[in-house]
Amino acid sequence: RPRAFRSRVSASAMPRSHALVQKLRAAGVPAVISGAGPTVLALTTAEAVEDVAARAPKGWDVLPLPVDQAGASVVPLG
Repeated sequence: RPRAFRSRVSASAMPRSHALVQKLRAAGVPAVISGAGPTVLALTTAEAVEDVAARAPKGWDVLPLPVDQAGASVVPLG
């Protein structure tokens, strides 16, 4: 139930972000409203970035971000 509540709140507070999330999900792209919004986070492959970015409404900023393949590492101090 908390997810449904959050979804209703984001839909009413950020209708354009919510609409984009629904559009992306309908196309099979995992997407969420990130943080407090209105940022939309969509997960895709490097090959599909252009297609996913084209789904954003005109005037939205699209920032493809690389994924760190190595993860965290421990570095000795000093």
